[in-house]
Amino acid sequence: MEEIKFCPKCSHPNPTSSHVCEACGAALDHNEVQPTPEVDQGYQQIYPGAYTVNAEPPIQVIDDPKPLSFSIAFRISLFMGWISILISSLITVGAVTYLVAMILTNRADLFTIIVFTTLITLEVISFAMIFFIRPYVTSKQSQKQMESMSNYRFEIYSDRFCWASDYKKDDGTILPFHQMVLIKDIYSYKEYNDIFIFGVYVGNRKTCFAMRKHTLSEASMKIVRDRIEEIKNMNRN
Repeated sequence: MEEIKFCPKCSHPNPTSSHVCEACGAALDHNEVQPTPEVDQGYQQIYPGAYTVNAEPPIQVIDDPKPLSFSIAFRISLFMGWISILISSLITVGAVTYLVAMILTNRADLFTIIVFTTLITLEVISFAMIFFIRPYVTSKQSQKQMESMSNYRFEIYSDRFCWASDYKKDDGTILPFHQMVLIKDIYSYKEYNDIFIFGVYVGNRKTCFAMRKHTLSEASMKIVRDRIEEIKNMNRN
């Protein structure tokens, strides 16, 4: 089977002898067939053969990354921390109710007031972490990462999402970064007017990522919608 190379602009397959894309005319010289990218061993163990050369053209390529805004980071924090919010809310309501009851019945001594006031204060700090501190830190870290990032490429396939980029470390060295998420490993989601947030298993670890709706093509949006429908059906069963 003859090897082919895909256009970096429109993903059209072209013969390896071509220097410009047959579909859109974009230059192909910098897109010569390359060997399988090197990835860390842990990644290879989780997804052996995740990257294959010229096996399937990406449905969509996004190469214009944007840092996370506070708004998106805030919603990600809520998505990841909703169990903590629920537990903290129950503890706070219980502590406040108990303390008020003790005070009204004149059974609250100084020790009780100190203990429950401290507990309530800790829960308020927990809320601050989820609603303000974590989103702020996440958005600032995202901006710093964008400044150190080059050669970013987010590829959408029928069965997976792939990220690839180079990070410039503080000492000037370049650190290649590759990550893949299988669409079947998405287990939960939250949809907003402007973004999707997905919970996903990467190996045995739970994590999440956000996708801006306006960056997705119709074909990519269909892949996302189909997976959301699968998750809905699983939850019904």
